[in-house]
Formats: sequence, structure tokens, C-alpha cells
Amino acid sequence: MAAISIVRLDENPFEFVNGLRADTVSRGVDLEGATITATYADGSVEILTWHATDPYTNGAAVGTDISMSYGFDWHHLTTTKLLTSLQFDLQPA
Repeated sequence: MAAISIVRLDENPFEFVNGLRADTVSRGVDLEGATITATYADGSVEILTWHATDPYTNGAAVGTDISMSYGFDWHHLTTTKLLTSLQFDLQPA
């Protein structure tokens, strides 16, 4: 299973192109069915399923303590607990 690990840093985050073409794009709808595992600092875990929110572009996953959405060129993530890791299983998508 391929995984995307997000590590929290206390410094300014940055974004870079590493091995991907600069014009590579995706849409939130492309992740339909993906499973997301959110792990919090208190040890609790939520498992979410990504769903399309419209037929062409946007998608989201919402849990008790996390909400995330993705369109074509924007991302949104909010949590009510300190998030320590996110794991995306893209196989079901």
C-alpha cells in the first residue's frame, strides 16, 4: 500500500516539485473511495472515506475531529485535535 505521511514541523512549511512535472494536476473527485487514516496526539484514530462533492472537480472527507476538502487548485484541512499523522490509501480509489 502506498502511503503519504505528513510530518508536523515547527518551522515554515514549503512546497516543491520533486519528480513530478510542474503541470501535473489532479482533482478532488479523482480520490473518490480513498481511505484516509487520521491519527491524533491523544492516540485516537479516525478512518474516513473520500467522496466526490460534485461530478467534475471537488471532493472531501469529514470525520468527528477532522474535515478536509480538495478541488483543482485549493486544499482545506481543519481539525479539533492536534493531528500527528495522515495516511492516504489510494488503492480503493
